[in-house]
This record gives sequence, structure tokens and C-alpha cells, in this order.
Amino acid sequence: MIKSSDMQKTVGLLPLDTNQIIELFDDLIESIYGVDLKGNCTFCNKTLLQLLQYKQPKQLLGQNMHQLVHHSYHDGTPKKPEQDALWQCITKGKAIHKSQDWVWRKDGSSIPVEIWAYPFFKNGQVAGAIIAFIDISHRIYTQKSLESSLEQYRMLIESTQVIPWEYDLASKRFSFISPQAEEMFGYPLTHWYVKNFWEEHIFIEDREKSIIFCNQAIESGKSFEFDYRMIKADGSMIHVNDYVSLIKEEGIVTGLRGVFTDISLSKLQEEQLRLAAVTFDTDSGIFITDNKGIILKVNNAFSNITGFEEQDVIGKSPQLFKSDRHDEVFFKELWHDLENHGRWRGEIWNINASGDEYPQWLAITAVKDSLGGTTHYVAIFTDISEIKTAEDKIKYQTHYDSLTSLPNRLLLSHQLKQALIQARKFHHCGALLLLDLDEFKVINDSLGHEFGDRLLIQIGKLINSLVSKGDVVSRLGGDEFAILLPDLGGDTGLCLSAAETLAQSLCKGIADVQQVDSIPIHLSASIGLTLFSQKRLSDSDVLKQADTAMYKAKQAGKNSFTSFTEDMQDEANKRLSIQGELKRAIELNQLELHFQAQFDNQKKLSGMEALVRWNHPDNGQISPNDFIPIAEKSGLIIPLGKWVLHNACEIYASWLQTLAIELPRMSVNVSSQQFQQLSFVEMVTNCLATNNLSAEHLELEITEEVLIGNIDATIAKIEQLKKLGVSFAIDDFGTGYSSLSYLKKLPINLLKIDRSFITDVLGNRDDAAIVDTIIAMSKHMNLKVIAEGVENKEQYKWLKGRGCDFHQGFYFSQPLSKQVFEQKILL
Repeated sequence: MIKSSDMQKTVGLLPLDTNQIIELFDDLIESIYGVDLKGNCTFCNKTLLQLLQYKQPKQLLGQNMHQLVHHSYHDGTPKKPEQDALWQCITKGKAIHKSQDWVWRKDGSSIPVEIWAYPFFKNGQVAGAIIAFIDISHRIYTQKSLESSLEQYRMLIESTQVIPWEYDLASKRFSFISPQAEEMFGYPLTHWYVKNFWEEHIFIEDREKSIIFCNQAIESGKSFEFDYRMIKADGSMIHVNDYVSLIKEEGIVTGLRGVFTDISLSKLQEEQLRLAAVTFDTDSGIFITDNKGIILKVNNAFSNITGFEEQDVIGKSPQLFKSDRHDEVFFKELWHDLENHGRWRGEIWNINASGDEYPQWLAITAVKDSLGGTTHYVAIFTDISEIKTAEDKIKYQTHYDSLTSLPNRLLLSHQLKQALIQARKFHHCGALLLLDLDEFKVINDSLGHEFGDRLLIQIGKLINSLVSKGDVVSRLGGDEFAILLPDLGGDTGLCLSAAETLAQSLCKGIADVQQVDSIPIHLSASIGLTLFSQKRLSDSDVLKQADTAMYKAKQAGKNSFTSFTEDMQDEANKRLSIQGELKRAIELNQLELHFQAQFDNQKKLSGMEALVRWNHPDNGQISPNDFIPIAEKSGLIIPLGKWVLHNACEIYASWLQTLAIELPRMSVNVSSQQFQQLSFVEMVTNCLATNNLSAEHLELEITEEVLIGNIDATIAKIEQLKKLGVSFAIDDFGTGYSSLSYLKKLPINLLKIDRSFITDVLGNRDDAAIVDTIIAMSKHMNLKVIAEGVENKEQYKWLKGRGCDFHQGFYFSQPLSKQVFEQKILL
């Protein structure tokens, strides 16, 4: 144990740096830690970590000593920190000794300790304190065990008292009873001399048979002995053994003489033995050894679990089934606990009769004699193979992707955190790449989820084949993968070059995938990458940077990679800001609708398209090209689409009431996410009903993306609304990924040629051929055609000459606000 003088000498060496202090105290058996003037931990030794069950010093550093030590009076009332004696060590520079206190362990349990605290000084002023904890749990355990043993000894003496007595048969009274009867039974001695006292105080269930037995024994003329229960003064029962001899006068029995003995304890022990016998015959394996560890007895479950029969192990050491999985340190600690605490419990691997290793949960208890010496050891164990298998399965499922068997997001996060720590510590660079498969949803929905799963498995194997040993490939979910390159060296330029070379190889490798299970596909990937080194970043920061770069790669046309720059972070912050403000704009009704007219070949108004616009109160007009993609990615497109439909119907209804003209259909764009909502049909019908509109007034524009997936469900929704009178148009036709076999099944009215084909229709043969084909196909399928993006007279004349039915674009009219549209177009 550390001495006060030794501690004071040690403290006299201070101030030392932290490493010197740790080296100085690490070899002590006492638990040592230092605190500053605020009571915050500045260093600790290994013994303290072991005592409090922490793994690393940094888990304790910075904690206040009042977070570690219980602080309450004897009645449980909490103390204020400054009221505790330890505080005086710092504030008054006094050495403190507390013979008993309690400290918190990491798991929330507490342990009794003796505390020594010594201030240390710097420049004549108290600079902090060194505090030593001494584990006194064994001392307290020993004290309690001694108190318990003394109490048991006292009870044992009392329980073995005998009560001599004499009984007169003629008067049915005791003629003598030992004064100890009052203590044993609780009744005043005078009560024992009342007639029939004994008979009336036999326990009701034993009364009749005890009296009959006693009478029969008297008639036999011999001494007798029997057990029965009596009722004590407090209403409880006491088991007594009554040894009775006969008092005779001239050959006639006139009385009885005997002794009561309290056998309640022996009866309890009999019950315990019976229960112990039942317990021994349990599903848990049990073996009992002598104090040398030689096996004396095993139960049936032992043989069932281990395969060893009783005759195979009796007289042998448990080393018979010792595996090679545990080292000598493990068994030294086991025996240390047995010798010092009388018990050990934990997980251990042993071998069965077949020589196979299996895990056990084992509890060993030392059996002590009256002098405290160990006489036996009782070991109880269960086979936890199934539990371990389940744990391993849960652990695997927690950290690995069930489809590809690659590390999942949780494991990647852990490994990324470690990589960041190592990069800062050893001054090297690492990289994180996020890879997203382009148009995977199209493939997945078109060819089925099982095909998509097989594709993801193949891509996971492909990525693994292109990275180096030590790199980590993870599937984050869906079609998104991450590649962690934890150590690329110390040269930032070379690190970036290596990461970009890998990204290029990944893009090429994925683009080279031509088929899966003999089914031809076209596949590409967008990759974002970011470097990390000594700059202090969190794992989420690095993931966000890689995600931002990947978003940029997709914006750049996909099938490419992009490295993160600080400018991208500004853009990402802007997108995030737009997302939050857009949500608020929808809730506060800060959006407005503009309308763009559509005309037929005679330049007569044939329709109008409702287009959402956002006039930000601080930033002015925000382009739909900026906020619509963010709405689609974040899911805000659903409430936004609902807002557009309701407001378009409301405005159209107001025009019907106030304008004395015939109005063409109103076109409203519907996103694929919105269309796929289960309540979409109900939402449209409610919107029409709320505004008292006929369904013939409404045209819904859907994209080819809606056709991907469950085509039958799509057709069913369209037909439901078609029956009401709603018409449908395919928007941006020719830019998506749809099947003509699906298209001919759809009950639609109109194809809308995307503006990207119209822009160069006069100068690009391919665009002209595509437009010609769409118009011809539409005529063949009895569909009307509208061209959007018509910007000049020449385009209009060319389209009209090809038989295009309707036109929309700046040549006719720009999108106009409600008021301007009324004045310029409708009136």
C-alpha cells in the first residue's frame, strides 16, 4: 500500500510533465490520478483505468473528480462539491484521508475505496492534487462475511437449545417447563401451566395426528419420539422434535417427561437439500471438485453437454477439457479471483469429448468451511454456442451489407474515424470515394429487383478487384458504394493523382460491364472523391465532401469523377439552404404560378401550362432549374406538386367564374414520386371537387420515368382518372428510358417533344430525324403532338409542315403571371 510519506516525497518531485507522472505512477498498485484546480482529471495510471473499467486514459481525462466520487451524507442527502473534504485538498492545500467512500465505474456501478489526496504546489501556490484510490471491496466483503458468520453462529446456538419439561396426564397441564421455552416459543411461562395449553398450540394440520400418536405410544408403555409443528406467540410456526419418556407410579403411567428441540433449521436444511438435488438435476452442466481441483461429482447435464461420461472425469482435473484458446494470463486471473473473492464467472472456451472447441458461460464458486478454508469448488456452466452464433450473426448484420457482404455505412463510419485519426497522427493523406451508379433505378425497375440485386453484387466484386489490400469497399445503400483509401502517403499531389487514377479505373470498369446473366445493359457511374490529412474533420464531414463532389459529377453529365473543392462546399451549403427555405416557402405560401400558352397550327389558343415560380423575399427570383432538382432529391417535390395542382385548379376555377370566355385545358406537371403516391388519384379528385371543376378541364403531364416499374399499376391509375375526364400527356418525350410496348398500352392523349430536340431541329439532322419519327409515330398511334421550346418562326413553320399539332415556346409567349396572362392571352 502506498505510504503517506512516499506520496509526499513523490508530490515533492512535481511539477513534472504528464508522461513523467504517468510513468512514475503506472507501476503502483494504487489507483492514482491528478486533478487541476477545478478538480478536472489531468492524468491517471493504469490501475485506475482497471479499477473504473475504462480502456483508455482519454475516457477519464477532463472528468471532474466529483463525477467519479459519490457525494452524500449518511442519510443519503447529496453534498455540494465544495462541501466535500476532497475539495479542501485543492482550496486549502490540505492532505485528505477518507477511510471509506465510493467511486463510480464506467458501467454505472460503484465500488468502495479508501481515499488519500495530497496537494502539489507550483511557485508556492497549490496547482492541483494527486488522489489515490485503494479498493477496499474485499475488506468490506470480509467484514460483512464475518458479521454474517457471527449472526449465523448465534442463530445456530439458539436453534439447538433444548427445553426440558414434565407433563401431568391427569390435569393435562405442564408441571414443569424450562424458562427457555419463553424465548423459543414467545409465550410467558405462566401460559404453559394452563390446562390443554400444549394440545391447543399444536399446528392445526398436525394436531389430531400428533395427539393420536402420543396416546398410542403411551398405551404401548414405551418411550417415543416424534416431530410436529407448533404455533409461536407471533403466529409463526416452529418445527419441534419431542423425545418423551413415561413417568410411572406402581406400573401406571401418570405423566410424561421429555425435551423439546427446535429442528426448524434442520427441516429447512432438508428442504434445501431436496431443492439442491433438484437443482443438481438441471439443464446446466455442474461439476464439483475438491480444493485441489480434482473432479468429485458431475450431473447428467454435464455429460449431455460435454460428451464425457461420469467415469471419464471422476478423479481428473478440469484441464482434461481445456482448449488452447486462452493463455496463462487468463487462468492466472481466474485463480486470482477464486482465491481472493471466492468466485469467478465469465465466458470460456473448452473442448468436448470429440475434441471440438465450444464456448461456455461458466460460474465457479469456492465452498468454505467454518474456518474460512476452501473445501470444494462448484462449477456451473451452459453451452452458449447458439448464443455466440446469434451474436456473431447480429454483429455481422450490424456491420455488413446483407446483399453484397461488404461493410455497411456503420462499419465504414468506424473505419473512416480510425483513418482520420491515423492520418493526423502520422501526417499522411487518405481519400474517400463515393460511387453512384447512373440510371440504376431505370435498370432495377425495368428488369426487376432480383436482376438489380445481382448487378449490385457483381459491381461490388468488380470494385473490390480494382482496389489495393487495406482499402475498404463499402455499400452504403441502394446503388451507392464507398471506397476508403486510408493511407496514400504524405505527398498531397501524388495522393490526389492515385485517388483520381482509381476513380478513372472504376468508371471504365463499370462502363465495360456489358451484360449480367446474359442480359445486355448499359451502365456508368458518377464518382466524387475527397482527400483528408491533418486537418481535423469528422467522418460525417468527409462523407459530405465526397457526396458533394459526386453530385457535381452527376451534374457534369455522369460517367465521370470529380474531386472535392471548397467551392463545391459552398454550393452544397447553398443547396441545403435552398432545401430548407423551399420547405418554408411551401408552408408559408411564398410560391406563385406562371402560365405559358399553347397554340395550334392556326395560332389559336389550345391550352396553358401551369409553371411554379419562387420569388424569394430576400434573394429575388430563384430559377426552377435550381430548386426543382433539389425538391426531387429531398422529397419536397410531393408537397410542392400538391401545392401546384391545388393552386392551378383554384386559379382556373376563378377564371371560369369571372371571364366570359371558353377556356382550354390547364396542364399541370406531375413528378414520378407524386404519381406513385397511393393517394394520388384521391388527391386529384378531391382537388377537382374542392374547386367545383370538371375533370375535362385538367391535363396532367407525366414523364417517361413514370412508366418504369409497375406498368400495370400505372395504367390503372391513368384509367381511373381518364374515366373522370382527365387527359394525360407524356412530357419531355424522347429524353427518358421507356419501352414503346409500354407506351402503346397507355391511355394517353398527347406526346410532348422535349425542347432539346427542337433547339437544333433546323441544323441538326439527327434532331430533325427524331422529331420526324416522334410525329409520325404519334399519328400512327392516334396521339396528338405538341412541341415545346419553339423560339422562332422558322421552327414553327418546320414543325407545322411536319404535322405537329400544337406549339409552345417564346415565339408565342413566355410564361406570364396570372394577371398578365389574363390581360395578354385570355382577354
